[in-house]
Amino acid sequence: MVDRDLVRRLEDVGDATWPALAGRDAGGWRLRYAAGVTRRSNSATWIGPGDPVAAVRSAERWLAERLDVVTFRITPLAGSSLDEALASLGYDRDAGAHTMTRALGSGADCFSIAPGIAVRPEPDLAWWRTLGATGADRGNPSAMRRLIAALQAPTAFASREVDGVVVAVGMGVVEGEYVAIFNMNTVAALRRAGHGTAILDALLAWGSDHGAVRAFLQVHPDNRGALDLYGGAGFVTQYDYHYRAKPAAG
Repeated sequence: MVDRDLVRRLEDVGDATWPALAGRDAGGWRLRYAAGVTRRSNSATWIGPGDPVAAVRSAERWLAERLDVVTFRITPLAGSSLDEALASLGYDRDAGAHTMTRALGSGADCFSIAPGIAVRPEPDLAWWRTLGATGADRGNPSAMRRLIAALQAPTAFASREVDGVVVAVGMGVVEGEYVAIFNMNTVAALRRAGHGTAILDALLAWGSDHGAVRAFLQVHPDNRGALDLYGGAGFVTQYDYHYRAKPAAG
């Protein structure tokens, strides 16, 4: 059984730590627009109260005015009726993510920042270059930079350097009791060598130092390497979400 109160809290954490360029909560929807950078920031998510099926058209209009593809994000807060209604309207289903958390320990379970890792309050050029290998900012790098610049919460950018070259990066944002982890990437030739684990440990240590007692992240269900990394670090899936999308009417 999914804890709906926990889902609501984690949805708020996710939205606070990965912002949109424009958006609002209206008619039971959380509406978000970010010039196409990440689907989560360019979609409608039902947060209630009320009947999401009856309110679909209002969200469609808002998204269609801004995006070429109208995308709904289906979490456990929406229930099955919204998913079925969107399918009947021609919306195709696509994978979303596992939402995962873990508690941050104390004493012997504390995390640390390993040699060769820098944790900074701003991303430098090497951080951006290493992140770019994921394609996360491909197509609209200026919007990606504006998204990160819009963050109001404490934020850290971690990087690991080997022989003068940054080989892994990640980002942490603190919201209340949570540190949220984003933008993890290791250059392809050096994956599964412990660099991602070192970045994650550094960000969890930083988050703990900034008052976090839990960690939050989201990962695509087909990303086997990331799932192995986070599962090995003690993260547990709390709930899943998926998308329904179709081109906006021309």
